[in-house]
Amino acid sequence: TGDEPRFVLRIVQLEAQEEAIANEFRDLLISKFDGESVETFIGNFKA
Repeated sequence: TGDEPRFVLRIVQLEAQEEAIANEFRDLLISKFDGESVETFIGNFKA
């Protein structure tokens, strides 16, 4: 309220943007680790 100007941003098609970011991240990981042996751990976590 008042006379102060406001600036509002809204992301259009947020889900599509999130998917594009995830794909870009996946491609980056693949390019960095291509041909490399990567040790992974899958297990349980209790808090």
